[in-house]
Order: sequence, then C-alpha cells, then structure tokens
Amino acid sequence: MRVVTAVVAVVVVVALATMAQASPLDLKQVAADAKWVAHLDVDAMKASSVVQKAHQKHLERHPNAEKHLAKISKLIGMNPAEDLHWVTLYGSQLKKHTGVVIVQAKVDKECLLKKAKEAPDYRTSTYGSHTLHTWTHDQGGKHEHSVTGAFHKPNLILFGHL
Repeated sequence: MRVVTAVVAVVVVVALATMAQASPLDLKQVAADAKWVAHLDVDAMKASSVVQKAHQKHLERHPNAEKHLAKISKLIGMNPAEDLHWVTLYGSQLKKHTGVVIVQAKVDKECLLKKAKEAPDYRTSTYGSHTLHTWTHDQGGKHEHSVTGAFHKPNLILFGHL
C-alpha cells in the first residue's frame, strides 16, 4: 500500500538530508533475532537547525512543496512535518519485502483503515486484543506482497511484510 511507502520515503529522505542523531532506541520494541535496525527520531530532526535550513531551501526551490505535502498528508492520514514523531525499522533478514516498521505519529485512523480496506485482498485477523489488517501491496503489478498493519496504541502503528 502506498501509505507505508510514502511514510517510509518521507522519513528516509529527511533522515538522509539531515544526518541528525536519533534519540536512544528502545530495544524492547525490536525482536531479539533482528539482523538490522534503523531508528529515526523525527522530532529531534525537526528541531535541528540543519533540517530547518534544508526545509527553507526546499521551499525556495519548490514553491509548490506545501501543496504537495498537503496532498500527501491527505493520502496518508497525517502531516509528516507535524504529526510524525519517530520511526523504527528492523528485520531478521536482509531481503526485500521483509521487516517491521513501527511508527509513532498522530494519524487519522479512519483514513488509514479506509485505505487498507480498499486495497486488494484486504482481510482482518486478531492477535490478542489487537486487530491485524492485511492486504496485498501492489505497485502497479510490480513487487506485489502481503502487508499487515496494526494499531498497537492510538499513536503507535506497526507494519510488517508477510
């Protein structure tokens, strides 16, 4: 689903552009068998003078950037510039379409659930008290794979590839 791709893309672009250091990683959130881990403290990055300068230069070069961000915000149910706090990614394998993404953000849950329900092969299951939402992520016929997402807490969302 494009939601996961868009969120991850925004976070990775900001992280690479800033070279900011993330706050300490909570290893309790990472599986013991993880082979790789990445953690981005987006709040710290946004507070960075480097990010603020890069953002200003980006707006100067791309006058329509705010309009594009508004479209992305509507698509993914949150404004990454304001609502995204941190992202942790990890996996037990070094191959495509595997791993877990944990996102802490203020999101429009109903918007995200609507997008998931519209995706191919949407279904739900339960794990303990949590509802798991699974769908087929389709990038125009390329790289189709199953994705599962769950709201662990109102502002804590997990995504994984099955």
